[in-house]
Amino acid sequence: AAAASPGPGGAGRLTPEQVAEYTQCLDDLSGTKDSIRKAKDWIMDHMNAKVGGHLMQVTLDRLRGPFTEDGTKRLHVIYLISDVLHNSLKKNVTDIVKAFEARIDEVFAVAASGNTPTNTEKIGKVVALWESREIFPKPVTTQLLQVVEDPSRWLSAATPASHGQSKSRRAKDGSRGRDSRSRSRSRSRGRKQGRSKSRSRSRSPKHAAPTPAPAPWVAASPAMPYAHAHTHAHAHYHAHAHAHYHLHHHPHAHAH
Repeated sequence: AAAASPGPGGAGRLTPEQVAEYTQCLDDLSGTKDSIRKAKDWIMDHMNAKVGGHLMQVTLDRLRGPFTEDGTKRLHVIYLISDVLHNSLKKNVTDIVKAFEARIDEVFAVAASGNTPTNTEKIGKVVALWESREIFPKPVTTQLLQVVEDPSRWLSAATPASHGQSKSRRAKDGSRGRDSRSRSRSRSRGRKQGRSKSRSRSRSPKHAAPTPAPAPWVAASPAMPYAHAHTHAHAHYHAHAHAHYHLHHHPHAHAH
């Protein structure tokens, strides 16, 4: 099927009929391959750069509304997103990947918040799998693991303005900040070296805060070096699209 046009819903929005169809696909999710495939196919046929933001909003509205008391249904939405990402990478459809990435923290926080320990662990395993296969750039999956571990903290700190900010932009801003701090440290290292050493010797190890134990899905995450330093997500997806395709298409089968 052809990609959806904005139609009567207006520029950048799904039509009311499309919203109803997609909502029904979400409601029908049961964790089976058929139900996830049906919803995945609908997204692949209708989602594009223009309507991606609206589709993500419909997804979040469902997670926050009818699925609020159904943690298993929220887990199934995560499985659906994972399936869509795998197929998008296979076909190098970066518009879909970018639309998901823009609000992926929010989706995972809502899906994990108040969920059962078993379902939360399965959600974390999906992120660990993405990290090992480099589905997203490293900073994105690292933050996602933190979101799943403590979703309430993320939701309480999040603001509406931050929801639309893309992960690639946040990673880029962080890199720029680190570069600036590095240059500043380099210029002042000579004159501060003596004081720094003195403070280091006087600092008592017994006052250091204990390192918290990682969540089980973090500890179980395979250690795979991030071989490519990608500033922009697009280059990362393009370079690895075919390699990602060999990842299984239904991560829920492994997470159960």
